[in-house]
Amino acid sequence: MIRWMKGRKWILVLFTLFLFVLSVFVFRQEKIEYQRNRTRSEYIALSYADQTEYIVGNFLQKAQLVSALTTLNLDTESWFNAVAAENMDNPAIICIAEYDAAGRLCHMYPKLEYDGIVQGTMCCYTMQFAAETAMARNLNVLTLAGPVPFCNGENVLVGIQPLYIIDENGMQQFHGFLQIILRMSDVLQLTNLQKLEASGWSYRIKRRNPNTEKDQVIGYSSTALPEDAVACPIVLPNAFWVLEVAPIEGWFNYGRLTGEMLLVFFSAILATLISYIFRKLHRQGEILEKLAITDTLTSLYNRHRFMQEIETRCKMRSRPFALCYIDVDDFKKVNDQYGHDVGDLLLRACARRIQYCLKKEEMLFRIGGDEMVAFLEIYNGEWETRFAAIDKATRQSFYLQGQQINISLSLGWAVFPEEAEDSDALLRRADAQMYKRKNEGKNV
Repeated sequence: MIRWMKGRKWILVLFTLFLFVLSVFVFRQEKIEYQRNRTRSEYIALSYADQTEYIVGNFLQKAQLVSALTTLNLDTESWFNAVAAENMDNPAIICIAEYDAAGRLCHMYPKLEYDGIVQGTMCCYTMQFAAETAMARNLNVLTLAGPVPFCNGENVLVGIQPLYIIDENGMQQFHGFLQIILRMSDVLQLTNLQKLEASGWSYRIKRRNPNTEKDQVIGYSSTALPEDAVACPIVLPNAFWVLEVAPIEGWFNYGRLTGEMLLVFFSAILATLISYIFRKLHRQGEILEKLAITDTLTSLYNRHRFMQEIETRCKMRSRPFALCYIDVDDFKKVNDQYGHDVGDLLLRACARRIQYCLKKEEMLFRIGGDEMVAFLEIYNGEWETRFAAIDKATRQSFYLQGQQINISLSLGWAVFPEEAEDSDALLRRADAQMYKRKNEGKNV
């Protein structure tokens, strides 16, 4: 009886282990499948967002061109018609119109016969895009409005370009607006978004209406979009659009997932459990070991790893090397002016450029704040050339979060064993050299 109970007990334990392995596998596969689909959705959304920006941007450039040419000969209808006709090269463009400062229609090409063409939705001061009109005038920049209903019932996009002229005193005076009216359905067709649904993806384009501060859906597929769809911004002049994309069949392929579960369940139940446990423990050990010697901000080696390495190199005395002490000049000003997030990005970018200047066997460390240290393998006295290369690489402008940032480095160095024969002396000499360069206002 006891032996029978022991047998039943082990069967129960083994079955529980099988369920555990299967649960772990299902979770991992779902996560991989979900991430794979989201990555692909992000790529697709970005591609179509870029395409939409390009197409709408081309139309809006025509408005800028017509406005620039119009100001050369104001109040001449024949000149306006000639310039507008030259840019009416796409059926998506309904018309191009000029308004005076009071919002009255001055010129239109081609002339349209819809009722209310002057005082209706064509008027540049209509409440349907009053916020965009005010934004265009106040900022003196091209602004995209819409979609809004047109006089013929179609939804249209309106590119609003303010017109300013120079008066006799050399001052800018507001003259009015130039508008390019685009048929929304034609614009969407040019973006080929309809191909997304045919390829197995649902989508939705929405924009933030500045007049109501609410989201407005301006294009969508026939299939429903999940709430966790991938969102990609569409950058247009003074307009906030978003393209959302998700696979029609959902984020998971449950049929394939079921087959993989059965395969694992019948082929490697107990072996998978044992392998998973050992691999997990080994991986955690590697992660902990890496965290102990890695700087979390820059992914460089940290101060702890640096002290280990310098002690080892000085004791081995295998071959000469240079210890390069690197300090970012006025880094505090960068944090104060642009914020710590930009400062962190700057440190990462600076570290990447310095690493690019190093040889494969050379090492770079961040030992704290804006200070880094590098071990350089020196041959035939080439150390000054190497340091100059690092300085040159970091002097090029950094472009971070829309900001152009220029920095300089202060470098100090010491050559082992020529200038110092132990780690402490090597550190002191390199540090002193660095501060000497900083005080002299030089880099290398």
